[in-house]
Amino acid sequence: MRRLAAGLCLGLASAWLARGVWTRRGPLPRSLPADMTSGPGGKDGHQWYVCNREKLCESLQAVFVQSYLDQGTQIFLNNSIEKSGWLFIQLYHSFVSSVFSLFMSRTSINGLLGRGSMFVFSPDQFQRLLKINPDWKTHRLLDLGAGDGEVTKIMSPHFEEIYATELSETMIWQLQKKKYSRWQVGETIRNFGNKGTELGRTSE
Repeated sequence: MRRLAAGLCLGLASAWLARGVWTRRGPLPRSLPADMTSGPGGKDGHQWYVCNREKLCESLQAVFVQSYLDQGTQIFLNNSIEKSGWLFIQLYHSFVSSVFSLFMSRTSINGLLGRGSMFVFSPDQFQRLLKINPDWKTHRLLDLGAGDGEVTKIMSPHFEEIYATELSETMIWQLQKKKYSRWQVGETIRNFGNKGTELGRTSE
C-alpha cells in the first residue's frame, strides 16, 4: 500500500513537472524560430526585424539603426532550441524553481541555475549600433542591472575596464565568475563619471 501511494505521488509530481515543461518549452515554443525563418521575411527571416521608419517620429528616424538576423543571433536561437529539448534538465529546473520560489526571486533562481540569459544584440549588431569597427576600444563600461553578464560580455572587448551593478546575489556570483568588477548600487553615477565613463547600459 505504501509503495502504491509513493508511486502515485511520484507519478503526479512527474506529470505536474512535465506539464510545466511542455507548456512553456514544448513543441509550440520550439516551432516559433522555425516560423520566423519561413514567415513573411522568407528563408532569411529579415522581415521579422524590419521597422517601418515612417511610423517613427523625426527625432527617432535620425538615430534609428535597423537590426537584422545575423549569425550571432541565429546561434543564440539554435542553442535555445537545443536546450528546450533537454527533457530531464528541464524537469530538474522546474523542480528546483518550484522549491526555491518559496524564498527566492525568479532572477536569483535563474542565476543559481545558470539560465535566463538575455540576448540584446550580437557583437556585429553592437558595433553597427555604435558605428564602430571591431578594433575600436575605449576606457570604461558601466552596465546597470547586468544580470549574469552575458550582454556585458558582448560589449566587453571594446573596453579596458568593465563595471556592473546587480542586486541578485546569485547573479552577482555569475558576474564574479566572469571577472567583472561590481559597482556598488549605493555609489553614485556621478562618482563613476569622474572616473571617465564612456558608455552605460541600463536594464530593468
